[in-house]
Amino acid sequence: MPEIKVEICHLCHPFYTGKQRLVDTARRVEKFQERLSKKDTTATASKGKKAKLIAKAEKKTSKVNK
Repeated sequence: MPEIKVEICHLCHPFYTGKQRLVDTARRVEKFQERLSKKDTTATASKGKKAKLIAKAEKKTSKVNK
């Protein structure tokens, strides 16, 4: 095989050494994390369909019992 000469090898390339810096110019990571946190808060705040039906039924029974 012929010898291939390259400028950067796996020993000094930032991707393989773990010294790579990711530049996020468009704030993509932060925007994603904000969207994810919003989904988490709305999911915990809202009730499921069954829970809503049970709450509605309890409200009706409490009105009838008064």
